[in-house]
Amino acid sequence: MAGFRSSARYIRYPSLVPLRSLPTITLFLMGGALHAQGPVARFTENKGQWPQQVLYRAMVPGGAMFVERDALTYVLVSGGEHEHHGHAPTADHPEPRKAHAYRVTFEGSQGGTPEGRLKQAHYENYFIGNDPSGWGSGCNVYGEVWVKGVYPGIDLRMDGRHGMKYDWVVAPEADPKLIRMRYEGQDRLVLKNGALEVITSAGTVEEAAPFSYVQHRLETIVAHDACIGQHEIPSAYKLKGNEVGFNVEDPTSVYLVIDPTLTFGSYSGSAADNFGFTATYDDDGHLYGGGIVFGVGYPTTLGVLDASFNGNTIDVGISKWLPDGTNLVWSTYLGGALGNESPHSLVVNDNDELFVFGSTGSSDFAVTPGCFDNSFGGGPALIFGVGYGYSHLSGSDAFVAHFNADATALIGSTFVGGTSNDALNNNPPLAHNYGDAFRGEIALDASGNPVVSTSTESPNMPTSPGAPQPAYGGGLQDAYVFRLNAALTALMWGTYHGGSNSDSGYGVQFDSNGEVFVTGGTTSSDLPLGGTPFNAAFSGVTDGYIARYNATGTTRLSGTYLGTGLYDQSYF
Repeated sequence: MAGFRSSARYIRYPSLVPLRSLPTITLFLMGGALHAQGPVARFTENKGQWPQQVLYRAMVPGGAMFVERDALTYVLVSGGEHEHHGHAPTADHPEPRKAHAYRVTFEGSQGGTPEGRLKQAHYENYFIGNDPSGWGSGCNVYGEVWVKGVYPGIDLRMDGRHGMKYDWVVAPEADPKLIRMRYEGQDRLVLKNGALEVITSAGTVEEAAPFSYVQHRLETIVAHDACIGQHEIPSAYKLKGNEVGFNVEDPTSVYLVIDPTLTFGSYSGSAADNFGFTATYDDDGHLYGGGIVFGVGYPTTLGVLDASFNGNTIDVGISKWLPDGTNLVWSTYLGGALGNESPHSLVVNDNDELFVFGSTGSSDFAVTPGCFDNSFGGGPALIFGVGYGYSHLSGSDAFVAHFNADATALIGSTFVGGTSNDALNNNPPLAHNYGDAFRGEIALDASGNPVVSTSTESPNMPTSPGAPQPAYGGGLQDAYVFRLNAALTALMWGTYHGGSNSDSGYGVQFDSNGEVFVTGGTTSSDLPLGGTPFNAAFSGVTDGYIARYNATGTTRLSGTYLGTGLYDQSYF
């Protein structure tokens, strides 16, 4: 079966960003290790996916930090059931979702020059929204970032090796009194026992009392916990209104490093990062994992961002790993800015190009020029059952995306949908187990064309001339099977498969003659079968089924129910 890779679903996979190696450092004015559980921080460079003033983004506990030439911007999120994916709401955790942004501007700075260090082996791509000018591909990821010359003779060093910390590195003869940090957007800013507390509606960030030390050579500056050749000198925060500086001895012939500790705490909820949905592999054994990512974007305003969850915080995240799983090759984001999406199935062709099938609620999903369908059909607001953590407030469409081999560009990307909800199995008798809402599969035929089996509630899905079932069968949803060309610019064939009750499509495979096999679940006693069925009668409650089509998809050759008098479904 040339060109086909199986796609196992609902596999939990590691964070989109791997742990990095530990760097060496010299002397600095230190600004904060982040003492929190989870992976250490990494800095992703901006290549157009964020506003121009952003240099790098680093994920921090409960949100993100954006590094700029003359500022740091923080976005913090806490609470909200959407942050507890897969868990039912409980009366013990009724906290609403809160999002808050604040900014630290370096007063008097003309802006520094960025330099990424400790470059990681992988890169990230961002295909978010339908405007290619806002996509970023081949974005390098670093373990350490310097902004050189923020003030004359003074550099800002951001270190993510053990969490998140920032250090002011002051060269001989430079004046540390030039450092003036103006805080905007927070609720309160207070000094407490020598520490600086930034209080927001989403939690409190504490910058511990600064640890400052001197050394004679920049090359010998090391982390303060290493204590190599360091000489500590007294230092303290100086707070005047919303402006923070440092009271520190001013050595003239050595390097000075000012180093507070940054601690994120006092949050009321959990800030989820990503959850695995699907996985596959290529001929060389590389591993591919796809899931949903709770992303944090750059804020357009400071302060409280929004008091309610708007349903547009989740994108698709996909990672490619080395065959032994030791390092990432790349990670990519895919989605729209106006809704949520999830990947249901992945498959890789013989050229190591990845195809993704999934569902989207974004009218601005990343589609490509000349694609089969560039318009979002949507549907009524789709509210998932308890436990999934997000909804599609503008309805849903299917999408298919085709990446090049290094995932730095989309060869094709398209909507596939009608006027109601598509690609999601939202019928309770069929969505019986956790994850059943996201069933569906993409596979490649011998010519490398993608074939998809999924579910639809739309009575006007695109079907091809001579389709075995050109019309919606009835009930709350039908199975739907379609084939696109590899460039995703044309529908080669499409057909419904359903009876008068509800039906779903979960899996698709091929035999050596190119015939197409589709499977799923049904509650219909009149599901179209064909041929001489192994079991022609519906057994009751919910049954599985298998249907067989000719290679061109124009004829249903045979089919059968698979079930008992209890609950049954079928998956390849």
